[in-house]
Amino acid sequence: MGCLIGDQGGPIIGLDLDLGWGPLSFTSQLESLWEVQTGKGWFFLAWTELDVRPWSWVRAGIVAQRTQLFHTAREFVFGPLVGFTVWKVDFSFYWFQPGGIDQTFAAKLESSF
Repeated sequence: MGCLIGDQGGPIIGLDLDLGWGPLSFTSQLESLWEVQTGKGWFFLAWTELDVRPWSWVRAGIVAQRTQLFHTAREFVFGPLVGFTVWKVDFSFYWFQPGGIDQTFAAKLESSF
């Protein structure tokens, strides 16, 4: 739980879900914002990954992102993901809507201590 302060601020509620079984992994991050300063309503975001890790240093799977801005239609995009681990650093690459007009690439860099 938290609070966003700025031009479009309000209370934020988030949830992280991580499940694993052997080489399979499911993660989902959910976030919801009730925008109170201008009265525009709700914003919702979900980022979900399902992957398999055949070796400790590589993973592959699918990713899905769902967003809904204030008073707009839901947007749902998905695509493949691939990730690599080197020492304590994880590199992940995402390709949303592969081959589509609105295809998008994203990358993530994480480190553990």
